[in-house]
Parts: sequence; C-alpha cells; structure tokens
Amino acid sequence: MSDKGHLGLLNLHCQDYHIDAFGQVVSLSALTRLAANASTAYQHIAPAKVTGVEQHRDNVDVLLDSGDVITTKLLILADGGRSGLAERVGIAKTVSDYHQTAIVFNVHTQMPHENKAYERFTDSGPLAFLPFDSEINGVKANGNGFSVVWTLETQAAKALMEMDKASFINALQQAFGYRQGKILRVSDTASYPLALTKAQQVTSHRTVVVGNAAQALHPIAGQGFNLGLRDLSALVSVLKSAVSQRSMSPRFEAR
Repeated sequence: MSDKGHLGLLNLHCQDYHIDAFGQVVSLSALTRLAANASTAYQHIAPAKVTGVEQHRDNVDVLLDSGDVITTKLLILADGGRSGLAERVGIAKTVSDYHQTAIVFNVHTQMPHENKAYERFTDSGPLAFLPFDSEINGVKANGNGFSVVWTLETQAAKALMEMDKASFINALQQAFGYRQGKILRVSDTASYPLALTKAQQVTSHRTVVVGNAAQALHPIAGQGFNLGLRDLSALVSVLKSAVSQRSMSPRFEAR
C-alpha cells in the first residue's frame, strides 16, 4: 500500500499470517463455468430477461421476456441490485451516492507481478492493481497481468473514459508510478457508478435478496463477492432448519 506524494509504504506478506494468500482473483466466466459443472440439479435458462414478478400465497411467478413463466416456492434475487426487481416486490433500499465511479480493466506491465497486489491512494481516489493474467488484444500475459479498479470522482472518470488509449495509459502510469515498470497495454474499460446501498429488509413474501441486491459496499473493501457467499451460506442454513416451517423470514433477517 502506498499514498501518492508521501514517503513510505506498507508491505503485507501472507506468510507472516501463516496463510497461502490474502485472496484470489477469479474471472466471472470461470466462476460461472464452475457453478454450471458443480450440479445438474438445476436448470440454466439463458439468454433470458425477467420482465416481472408476481407473488401469490403459495408460490411466486417469474415472467420472462420469452413469454415463459417460472413458478417457484421461493425466489432468490441475486441480480446485483440494479434490475429493479427488489423494488417491484416491495423491498425498499437506502442509497448514499459516493459521487464516484469505478473504472475496471486489465493491464500488462513491463515487470512480472510475482503474485503481488497493490493499493495506491491518490488525490483522485484509490487505485488497486490485482495480479490476474489475461489476454489483451491477442497478447497473452506471461505473469505480468493485473486486473485494475480505479476509483475517481465521477467527472474525472468521465474525462478518462473519453481519452484515447495512449493518453489513458499515460494518466494511469502517472497515478500508479513505475513499481511494475512501464504499463505496456490496457484492455477495453468499463465503468460503474458507486453508491452505498442497503436493503431496508431482505425478505418479502416468498422472496429473498442476497449479495449486492441486499447490500453494496465501496469496492475499496473488496468484500462484495465474499458478502454474497456469506448471505448464501446463511440462507442455506436457515432453509435446512426451516423445511417444515411456514416462514423463515425472521431468522434470515436476523442473520
């Protein structure tokens, strides 16, 4: 960890804490593939878009853009919180706008990453480099790839997104420095507005929200996926103990 414009830095080594790693970077496609191969006890419907949800006394109907209707006893919304489905079933949210935007992309650097991650604090916002080897413009990383999350004020992020690739790389180099040598190439970028979001309740009739649909934190915490797994673990635990009961809402809310 380092703070731009200030001397000194903080080094953390996982060996000092008797663990193999502080964390891992895994692509969404790999996670999706692993989930699909983990069990054959579910039906994967794609592509599809949910156009509506109808709650009934004994079931919930999920309406798809294809015209099909899926009927279930329990609907779990793990949609990331941006679809508006939670609001449709009466789950209100408290939102605090950070007035910041996260730009995400991959880079290749001149020097190998050696499984080191960086957190760089700058005047414009935090900049995280996480070791992750990916292919950029047909060039495969050779131990020198990073996944990057660059958080900036919204207007500054907009200006960066409008830059040509060479100007963007130069701005990134100036913000990050040369700890990894030169930044050789950058992938296409994506951006996301940031806000602290929390569901005022996590259950509605036969419906539960989990993950970012229930709470969304600032990416500097790096806990979004972990909290989603925590929610699912708690939900599975409550479901197992409440199979014969009519309602499990209070206990899951308490979790």
